[in-house]
Amino acid sequence: MFKWNKSIKNPIISLQDFEGKNYSWMNSHTQLAIPFYTENGGLRIYFNSRTDGRSRPTFVELDDDFEIIHKNEKPLLSFGRRGCFDDDGVMFSSLLKVEDKIYAYYSGWNVPLTARYHNSIGVAISTDGGNSFYKYSEGPILERSIRNPIMTAGPYVVKRKRDYIMYYLSCSEWIRGAEKPEPVYDIHYALSEDAIHWKVPKDHICIEARNEAIAQPSVIYCNDKYHMWYSHRKTDDYRKNKNNSYRIGYAQSTDGIEWIRKDEDANIDISDTGWDSEMIEYPYVIRNNNRLLLFYNGNGFGRTGIGLAVAKLKK
Repeated sequence: MFKWNKSIKNPIISLQDFEGKNYSWMNSHTQLAIPFYTENGGLRIYFNSRTDGRSRPTFVELDDDFEIIHKNEKPLLSFGRRGCFDDDGVMFSSLLKVEDKIYAYYSGWNVPLTARYHNSIGVAISTDGGNSFYKYSEGPILERSIRNPIMTAGPYVVKRKRDYIMYYLSCSEWIRGAEKPEPVYDIHYALSEDAIHWKVPKDHICIEARNEAIAQPSVIYCNDKYHMWYSHRKTDDYRKNKNNSYRIGYAQSTDGIEWIRKDEDANIDISDTGWDSEMIEYPYVIRNNNRLLLFYNGNGFGRTGIGLAVAKLKK
C-alpha cells in the first residue's frame, strides 16, 4: 500500500499567508485543497476561504519546493442570486480538464428553515487555463431527487474511456446531535456522457456509512486499480472530541463502481501535536512523476491550513 510521509513544512498554506487589503475578503479557512497542473507544468492549489462563514474559491501557485510564488487576489466565483442554490456559499470540490476547458465542480450552499444548511452540486467553466471561471448555469447540475432525497455535495469527477463518473456525498438524514442537528451521508456515484448532464443509476451507493458520515472522495487510477481516499467521522460529538472527528479513509476498486473499504490501509493519521493533531480531512491525491501527492486539511475543518503528504510509487 501507499506509505505517506507528511511534509516537514506543514501546513504549506495557511490564512497567515494572506495579509493586507487585497485579501480582506478572506476572513477564515483555507479549506479543501485541489491541486491542478497548469499548461506550463506549474502546480496550482485551489481552495475555499470564508467571508463571514460563506465560502468562495481562490488559488495559489507553488514552486517545486511547495513554496507559494503567486496568490490570486479575488474570489473566483460570486454567490448566487437570492433563492438560487448557491446564494449562501460556493465551495470548489474538484477540477477536470475537458478538451480546451477546465470544469470546476462545486457545492452550492443554502440556509433553509428546517436544517442547518442545504447543498447542491454545480459546475463552473474556465476558458483561460483556470485564471477565471463562469457558472454554467444558475441552477445545479445534481440536486436532491428520488435517489438523493436530502442533499448532494462534494463532487469529484473522473474521465473514463467512454463517459464520466462523479463521486459525491448524499445525505441520508439529519440526526439530533449533542449541540446541534448533524447530517449523515455516504458516497454515491452518477454517470455522464458530457460531464454536465448526470444520471444516477439504481445501484448508486459506492461506500455506505456505518454510524458515521463519509465525504469528499478523491480517486486515481494506478497499478491497474482505482484508489479512493475520503473523509469519515462519527455522526455526533466530532467537533470537540478528536476520537470522533475526521480521519482519512481508503478504498479500492477494479471497475470504479464496486469498492472494497480498507481504512486500515490509509496509512495517514493525526499528528501527536500541532495543526493536525485533532482531525485530518478532505484529501485530494494527484500523481507527480514517480510519487503521489496528498493535500489535506487539519484541525477546525480547514482553519489551521493545508498540509502535504508524499508517497513513493513502486517501479
